[in-house]
Parts: sequence; C-alpha cells; structure tokens
Amino acid sequence: MKIQIEHLWRVVPFLIVIWISSLAPLPALDFWWHLKAGEIIWESGSIPVTDIFSYTAAGKTYLLQNWLGEVVLYRIYRSGGAALVIFFNTVLLVGTLLPVYVLCLRRADGVRTGVLATCLAAIPLACQGNIRPQVFSFLLFSWFYFILAEYRDRDRNLLYLLPLMMALWVNLHGAFILGALLILLFLALDLISPLSEKGPHLRGKRRATLLVVLVMTTGATFLNPQLAKIYTYVADVASDPVSRRFVVEWRPPQVDNLGDALRFFAPFLLGLLVLIRAKIRPHLHETALFLVFALFAFTARRNAAWFALLAAPIVAGHLRVSLLFQFGEIRTRAHSLLNVVLAALLLVLTVLGLPWFHRSSGKDRDLPLMEARLPVHAADFILNRRIDGRIFHPQHYGDYLIWRLHPGNGTFLDGRVHLFPMEVAEDYFAILQANPGWEEIAAKYGIQYLLLDRNEADGKKLLNSVLGSRHWQRLYEDNRSVLFERVNLSPSSQPDSTA
Repeated sequence: MKIQIEHLWRVVPFLIVIWISSLAPLPALDFWWHLKAGEIIWESGSIPVTDIFSYTAAGKTYLLQNWLGEVVLYRIYRSGGAALVIFFNTVLLVGTLLPVYVLCLRRADGVRTGVLATCLAAIPLACQGNIRPQVFSFLLFSWFYFILAEYRDRDRNLLYLLPLMMALWVNLHGAFILGALLILLFLALDLISPLSEKGPHLRGKRRATLLVVLVMTTGATFLNPQLAKIYTYVADVASDPVSRRFVVEWRPPQVDNLGDALRFFAPFLLGLLVLIRAKIRPHLHETALFLVFALFAFTARRNAAWFALLAAPIVAGHLRVSLLFQFGEIRTRAHSLLNVVLAALLLVLTVLGLPWFHRSSGKDRDLPLMEARLPVHAADFILNRRIDGRIFHPQHYGDYLIWRLHPGNGTFLDGRVHLFPMEVAEDYFAILQANPGWEEIAAKYGIQYLLLDRNEADGKKLLNSVLGSRHWQRLYEDNRSVLFERVNLSPSSQPDSTA
C-alpha cells in the first residue's frame, strides 16, 4: 500500500499528544504522594483513613478516593521506573483522544477537517495531561461521551458498558461525577428537544433506556470503600477555600495567559465562531453541551480539558476548511516517495522522543525524567544522616519528601492542599515570605529544619533572612537546595556565622 499524504494527516493529533507527553517529566506536585499512598495500600492491603503524611494535619480524617489509580501508578513505577510511568501516561492520553478522533472524522466533511478539529482537543489534553490520577478521568470521560454520542447519533447501544466503567472510575479519581452528569445532560436534552423523525414511540424508548442507565451508573458510584461518603469528599474538594485561594489550577483562566489561551480560549473562541457561522444551524444538544462545559471551564483552569474533549466533535460537524488544502493535495499526490521519507522521519522522531531515550545510566538514571526542581540529593542527605525532625519546605518539595522520607519526617504543606486548614496555609506563606515574626510561627509548629529551594523567587527572602540569622546553621547545600538546622542558643551565646 502506498503511503499517501492523507495517511500522514491522520496521525497528526496523536503525534501532538505523544511528543508533548513523552517529554513531560514526573511532576513535583500531585504525583509522588499518590505513589507513596499506592505503596502503602499495596503493601498493607488497607487504605489509610487519616492523614499520615504531614505534621500539620496529622490524624485528620482523609479519604484516599484515588486509591485504585494510586496502586496502578505504584505498580507501574516499581515495574519500570519513571520511563514506564511516562509511557503509560502517554498511552492513557492516546486512548483518551481516540474516541474524540473517531467522532470528529465521522462528523467532518473530510479527513483534514476532522484532523484539525481533533487538534482542538489534542493540544489542551497534552498540555493538561500531566502524570496523576486525573488522567484516568480524561480517558473514561472521553469514552462515556463516545458511547452516548454513538447511541444518540447512530442508535448503537453500548450503554451497558457505562455502569461497569463507572465502577472503575469511582475508585480512580474524583471526576467520576462528570460521567453521571454527562448521561443526565443527554437525557435532559432529549426530553426538551423536538420530536425526531423516528417517532414518539422510539423516542420514548430511548429516554427510558437512558434513564435506566443513569440510575444504574449512579448506583455504581457507591461501589467504593467510602460508599456515600465519596460525594462528601468530592464536594469538599470542589469547594475548598484554601485551594480556591492559593492553587493556580483552581483559579479561572485568564485571557492574557499563554497556557490558558492554548488550553481553553483558542478552542472556545474558534468553536464559538464556527457554530455562529455554520451553514446548518447546530442542534440544540450540540449548543447546550458546548455552552455548559464552556461555563464549567470558565470556573477553573483545571476544567479546560473536559471542554476541549467534548467540543472538538461538535466543531468538526460544522467546520469547513477543505478548500485551504486543495493546492497542497494536488502537489503531494505525485510524491509518494516523499511521503515515505516523511513517515519514516515522524516514526524516528516519535521513537527517539520516548522516555527511555532520555534516561541516563547509573544510580540516578531516572533523574533526567524528573522535574528539575525536586530535592533529590537533599533527600538522600536527610536519609543518610538519619535526620529526624519537623522540616519546613516549599510546597513543591512536599510530595517528593513524602515519597522519600515517610514514615519519618512529615510535611508542612504538600499537594493535598484541600486537607489543610486555612490557618496552616496562611502560616506557610508567612514563613515562606519571611514576614515579621516568621521564626515564632516556625517555633509554634516545632520546626527544627528548613529545607529551602535556592532557585525559586518565592523563597529568596526567606533564604536571605535565614542566612542573616544566628538561630540557624547550614547542614547541606547543593545547586538546588539548602538545609538548615535550628540552633538552640543560650543567653550567653554570641552571634555566629551560618556558613
């Protein structure tokens, strides 16, 4: 079979996801503590019900709703290290894009139009698909949408899969509630839409089927260790004031932010323009789904991917850009050899981009696959010296310290922001920004050590303050981190250098 330019066009959205995802390192936040939780669950055979990782919220009731995703990530990490985890995450993202891609091609007026529409989902997905249990939700949400769209558009009934998928989803990530919401939206829109050409009898049967599936899928959400408490957990996380105030991804997207432009505003504005200019007026269910999830994305940066996955097939059905490619198609049909060379080049680039080609040899072989701001060598020092005591650290150190130091030193504040009271969060920033009285606040928590990031602007003031204080002495230093220990001074002690 000859390789035609159309074949190359078809792989473009997947290449976007693979290239971006394969180059993304293991992140500092929202990965490592999940890994440790997975290890504890796997080794102990039980799920912790209180916080065991921090000293500022120790003993507080805490639901590990993502327990199954954490176990999966831990087993993959233990089997193949960072490279296999990154590759697994890429596979999940490709699996997420696949049903969107199929829907786009079916609804578009040509392959290239469908591909371009799919790219509206591929770019936000790749940018937001960093390694954490949320990626399981992307995958399941995408397939939920595909199954519901197939039932509505083609009468292909795969709805029986939804309760089974929900039984997994509710144990993987808290966004499971979006699956039930999607079924409810399809049912509600079917109720208010004008009667179709299939007649009221078939329409009523379809509504009844959707209602039964909604009840069964909702029932499947109780197939988790927390039962009905899972809804309280989701509500608490979604409304947590600390996350809303301090966590960037929980804030609304900003027009002047490049990341927000790529993840949300570009797909939204282009999609809105396409629907407004469409020759055939969009169906009610298309407009409603587009606007509902656009409003959802407006509430927080983290919601952009849901909108992109859902909007791409809607836009594909009304996008008309095939004329832009006519000239290029005439020229490239005669260049099958060039297509072969281009295909080979894309394949080589894809293979070379896989994480195994970015790993070094020796003890620290996974280091190039980890976010550069992790305190890897500082954690080595703490373990080797058996340093035991409360450590204050920047938040982006917290998750990795959980992975490396637990059950020893606890964290002050880590990626589980919704777990911590507002007072702890405010005290954290008071210390980090070296506000007046920060040493008294540190003493209130019994902090014996400061592990600071010398490269982060947010902590520069604190680092300078510590260097100028006689109450702290330097124990360790590398090009990333500095570790200080509190010095207990007697009244007759003289000011000392912290060198």
